[in-house]
Amino acid sequence: PPVGLGTADVYRRLPLPTTPVSGDAIRAAVRAGDPEAVARSLFNRLEGPAFALSPEVEAVRRRLAVCGPLGVLMSGSG
Repeated sequence: PPVGLGTADVYRRLPLPTTPVSGDAIRAAVRAGDPEAVARSLFNRLEGPAFALSPEVEAVRRRLAVCGPLGVLMSGSG
């Protein structure tokens, strides 16, 4: 969308993780050649803070998701 988010603003809203995220599921999915499982394993921890700052960014993600891809993620910090 024609909006920009300041990286510092997004990171300021990012809660610190309390536990690490295991990479076991995605590694297993890649080894198995299972693109659906790979898509389910992907995430971007910055999406929540970015969506809070710009509902328009979240709306674009939702519009893309209804097109039926294996997965949809925001890239970068917004």
